[in-house]
Amino acid sequence: MKKVLTFFSAASLLLTVLSFPAFSAEYQYETPVEPALWAEPEFGTDHAYSFAFVGDPQYLSIGDYYQGTKKMDQLFGSIADTAEERKLEHVFVLGDITDKGYNNDANLAHTYCDPPVTGEWETAQKAIFQLNEAGVPYSLCRGNHDDYMMDDYFNVPTYTDQFKNCGGFYSDSLAKHPTLREADNPDGYIYWSATTGYHANSIVNSYKTVEICGNKYIFITVDYNPTENVVKWVDQILGEYPDHLAIVTTHSYLTSKGELCTTEKGGTKYFLGYAADKLWDMALKNHENLLMVVCGHTGTLDPVYNTQTGVHGNTVHQFLVNPQKYDTKETDAETISSGTQDTGMVLYMNFSADGSKITLDYYSTLLNKELENIKDTTVTLYERNPLIPIPGDMDDDDTLTIDDAIHLLFHVDFPEEYPIAQTGDLNGDGKLNSDDAILLLFHVIFPERYPLS
Repeated sequence: MKKVLTFFSAASLLLTVLSFPAFSAEYQYETPVEPALWAEPEFGTDHAYSFAFVGDPQYLSIGDYYQGTKKMDQLFGSIADTAEERKLEHVFVLGDITDKGYNNDANLAHTYCDPPVTGEWETAQKAIFQLNEAGVPYSLCRGNHDDYMMDDYFNVPTYTDQFKNCGGFYSDSLAKHPTLREADNPDGYIYWSATTGYHANSIVNSYKTVEICGNKYIFITVDYNPTENVVKWVDQILGEYPDHLAIVTTHSYLTSKGELCTTEKGGTKYFLGYAADKLWDMALKNHENLLMVVCGHTGTLDPVYNTQTGVHGNTVHQFLVNPQKYDTKETDAETISSGTQDTGMVLYMNFSADGSKITLDYYSTLLNKELENIKDTTVTLYERNPLIPIPGDMDDDDTLTIDDAIHLLFHVDFPEEYPIAQTGDLNGDGKLNSDDAILLLFHVIFPERYPLS
């Protein structure tokens, strides 16, 4: 039986943590994974498009490097191979692509890995580039285990020189995504460097715009513990695209209890930069077009979900996706946990055509199974796209009433005193006069008998 969840905006800005079986806010059990939790996968065809979220595959990466396994290959190969069947439009990788992909110069919290394990990056690059070959767009977040070396393996020259079809980041994506911003940037994505401003040689903070089934989105990737300048940049970019629903991905944002990470809570206190609470207060909460924030970092068995309310009364849906609790950190033969079963989990969000509802599947690419308690969970993102005006709402109060017909009538005679929020030619005769106001009045009372053109 499908679990249907509908969330209505409240007037409060307080964080509301929702507890229901499909999403756990606490760790529930340890590996090995019990077979009773799994169900046979059913990709389904009743959705219009889907997004995939990959959280913290670092244990697979380090295991492949030390053990010679191919689990990262299997993870991203499965996503690529089933992309058409799943109607997949974008893959979001939520950081910690590697386990030891950093060194002590770039990350003050980790001083025991210098130099970094470059073999992990080579493993990750080979695995993720399967998405390039399949033509599947993707974006990457930098995690605290990744640091500067993500640019060494996934930056602009690496893509453009060797892998021309690189999933939405660079020049070959322009044909598929003509709405990518700024023609003077041939790489399509807009990059931000905290020290030099816009910068085409780093992908740690970036965005792009897409249109899917008539729904306009902007995807923004935000660095782990962003600096003040980066937070201001996020605020700026969200403001520049008010007609695009925004999905923000960053590495650390929610704790396992669904609370916003702070400097002292959520594993961020050893790092420079701002935690999630500052990102929310200084940027995210201010924008009505913010639809969703998705992060990794904190390991949980099930995805963690909650909502917050922005200053405009809009509901922001927030997800933590990090299946590390299912996977083993295999660094050498002596430390392999014999009872652990790697899974390679991917959270698929399957969207309705109007983008208002998602159905979730938490799928194991290594076991070809779905988690039973997540399967077919449905979340209502909005009842009506908040960025699309209601036809006939002349006074722009998000309702359609007789007042709109009166407002339009006054506009006909006094256009400066009574401006309208949308076109007033409602009967399609190329003129704006009292006939349009009369039609709107009848439409409010008898909407089926008197449709607007």
